[in-house]
Amino acid sequence: MQDAYVSVLNNPGGYAGTASVKTYLYRIVINKSIDIKRRLNRFWRLQKDFAEEIRENARQDTKEFEHTELVRAALKALRDKERIPLELVEMEGLSYHEIAEILNLSLDVVRIRIFRAREKLRTLLVKTGKFS
Repeated sequence: MQDAYVSVLNNPGGYAGTASVKTYLYRIVINKSIDIKRRLNRFWRLQKDFAEEIRENARQDTKEFEHTELVRAALKALRDKERIPLELVEMEGLSYHEIAEILNLSLDVVRIRIFRAREKLRTLLVKTGKFS
């Protein structure tokens, strides 16, 4: 109601005199109500979209967490001599040459261990059914 009266006061020339003042005021109140309803509908749609986005992000975070935990568990299942070179190359970004030097192994042995570790890791993760 207040918005309707403020609209009348801000636009004194808006009343044409073709209808009664009562009808004119009712029309303004109805139009203000429709505007408020539109704004509320937009607000509720935005809130619904936002809530859905939050739920989707939570689902993605949960999936990523589950995948991370599965990978960690699979890595723990590897023998140290395979897991360590794999972690050095994948997580630390070291080259095969650097790994060979650090672990005091030949370059070929490092390559073989990383290859075998990846194969075992892939097999373990495929068995979980979460990866293909």
